[in-house]
Amino acid sequence: MENDRLIFDDEFVNKEMKESGLLHCLPVPVFQIQDQVCFIHLTVQEFLAAKYIVETKEPNDIKEFISSHVEHGKWHLVLQFLAGLLGKKIELFEEYRSCVLAFGEHLHPKTEIEGEDIVYEALHNVMLMKCLRETKNEHIAKEIATASALKRVTKMYISGASLLSSDCAAILFVCMHLNLLKHLHVDQIANIDSVLEITKLLHHRCIEALDFPMCTISVVQEVLKHVLCAVTASECRINHEHSKFAHLSLTWNKITDNDISILSEFLENTCGVCLKSLDLSSNEITSVGISRFCDVLGHEAYNQLEVLNLGWNDIGDDGISILCSALEKNQHRLRELHVRQCAVTCRGTSWLGQVFRDRNCEITHLDVSRNSLGDKGVRILCSSFRKGNCELNIFDVSSNGLTHGCVSDLRGVLKDKKCKLIDLSLSGNDIGDEGVAMLFDSLKVKQCSLTKLDLSRCSLTKKCMASLCEALGDKHCGLTNLTLEQNYVRDEGIQMLFDALKVKQCRLTKLNLSRCSLTKKCMTSLCEALGNVNCRLTNLILHHNDIGDEGVEMLCCALEMEQCKLVALNLKHCSLTDECIPSLCKSLRTVRGKLTELWLFSILPQTELFSNKFTCEGSRLIKDAQESEHCRARGLRIF
Repeated sequence: MENDRLIFDDEFVNKEMKESGLLHCLPVPVFQIQDQVCFIHLTVQEFLAAKYIVETKEPNDIKEFISSHVEHGKWHLVLQFLAGLLGKKIELFEEYRSCVLAFGEHLHPKTEIEGEDIVYEALHNVMLMKCLRETKNEHIAKEIATASALKRVTKMYISGASLLSSDCAAILFVCMHLNLLKHLHVDQIANIDSVLEITKLLHHRCIEALDFPMCTISVVQEVLKHVLCAVTASECRINHEHSKFAHLSLTWNKITDNDISILSEFLENTCGVCLKSLDLSSNEITSVGISRFCDVLGHEAYNQLEVLNLGWNDIGDDGISILCSALEKNQHRLRELHVRQCAVTCRGTSWLGQVFRDRNCEITHLDVSRNSLGDKGVRILCSSFRKGNCELNIFDVSSNGLTHGCVSDLRGVLKDKKCKLIDLSLSGNDIGDEGVAMLFDSLKVKQCSLTKLDLSRCSLTKKCMASLCEALGDKHCGLTNLTLEQNYVRDEGIQMLFDALKVKQCRLTKLNLSRCSLTKKCMTSLCEALGNVNCRLTNLILHHNDIGDEGVEMLCCALEMEQCKLVALNLKHCSLTDECIPSLCKSLRTVRGKLTELWLFSILPQTELFSNKFTCEGSRLIKDAQESEHCRARGLRIF
């Protein structure tokens, strides 16, 4: 195998091998001197190679073999056979235990921090986990899981799109012993056998959160039964802090109204479940399913529910009325309600308003985006916010057919001393310059607590920039995050905004100006702002603007300034070429640079509008700059 040799001359094969049935004799050409043979299947050769290693080499030599071949795909099956043979060997000879542990030494999980979780994508180490499973030694698997870098993992991703059931079994064989694991994300499961392997993990240990999106198995009911049965019948023997199953996500699973009955039945008849969040978004649920769900909403399993996501389901106004009635009746503790694109109209807002007028309402996050509320629907909600004991912090009413006609009501809410709204999204509504001018006026009021405002696709032009800049310069304005994406404000309007960034009272730290018809003409104003000591901007998004090489070269000069505070910059689709790369690399390498995230590349074809056309050499130079001393020190990531 070392020499990729698959065919052997007859002189290398003894009589016993010829009679073993493992070899195939090749047809003899007319002028061939010797007979030739090959194994009937490559797998046989791979097994025998593994057996030869185990039987003839010392433990240290075997460990060396594992280390030198683990990265080479053609040896993977040999290594799996080797692990299986070693599993039997250590039953008799303890000194071979170190050979099996050598597989664990190469288990270098690619982990990321996601909030409070240490996240691990299991796909990266499947082969090594298959080797460990071949040993059939639970004690070694536990030792490796608790002693390697895996021991810190709290959330695990398993993508079933490319995994076989045997792969899932191997992953779970090791991860069964992760003491801190509390969150399992499994997506795109393609066969029922993989589901059954995953249920073994759920059955033998309890978890706090389960995400099970995009199941590609047609029989969703069967999947739900297997998974929920395992969760609620857990016989966990691991000593850890979490013991209650609290977070369930079943998004993108084609769940129907009948499936809701199955879900409700399991949760109603089990203990050890105390749901805090439930995500049923992007399924096929209607008002009938909502009715069945609400029948058990008062059950013990739901009385701690804080987050409910029903987005992208056609529940309509009838579903909203059923849900709101149940929420009022059961004195809910809901904190977040997501009904994005649920076919809700103005009629549905009357029911929602009733919930917010309830003095016991604790909802702080309401997402009603992509519905058909209209100005009248927003007026109803705003009236309810002001009349009730409203605790609302986040309100997403984007893409609802709104105009400037509802802005006076929104302004009334923002100016109300009881208002606690900090995040408002009006994206995709025809608010226009007149409407946002009224909205900007409310930012100057002391009672307004708004810090995040999304005005993307709101039919804005440069005419509204003066009122925006006036608001940003007011001492009472607390806005830190502003999105103006896809508005026709152009260079002249944005230059006014950049001037406002230099005012001491301006608190903006994140600014999204993508698709705003900008060119290099506004770059001088931007660079002056970034170099001003009063500018607080740390995150700037400029993608899909025709800035060009010359514009970016000016921006690079600003990145080298001591006063520039930018840590994240998005320059995807900005008409860039290799011409700007020397300036870009120079700014990245400087000791004064602060960038930790830079977006330049796109998976879209280079025919896309304003696409960046870097050559392979240009891309290499950028990557080389990323590896420089100062870039590594600040952990620069380039996307």
